[in-house]
Amino acid sequence: TDLGGSQRIPAAFCGVVGIRPSVGLVPQQYNGEPAPTAESPGLHSVSGPLARTIPDLALFLDAMVGQHARDPLSKPRPAMLFSDAIKPGALPRPQRIAWSIDFGGMFPVEPEEA
Repeated sequence: TDLGGSQRIPAAFCGVVGIRPSVGLVPQQYNGEPAPTAESPGLHSVSGPLARTIPDLALFLDAMVGQHARDPLSKPRPAMLFSDAIKPGALPRPQRIAWSIDFGGMFPVEPEEA
């Protein structure tokens, strides 16, 4: 499971890829603990795949997603498979990427690093 990078960071150090899906994309099982609700405060730890390549990661995520009766936050499957979305031309172009030199002043960056 991943909340603050517990899958993604080790994956990066080991030469594999990991992803933290949005809450509800991959259903969770709550063994004896109360299941969260949409009104639950705070962040939720989620399960996500680890794989050697992006195409493998997409296939794994396709197998994991979907709504489940035991998880009140789970969502239906997306309309497009992740393995189809990563194919060239599958998504409209151009894609936009956000970039900030100092995150709106919240985290100042040294000029030589900017």
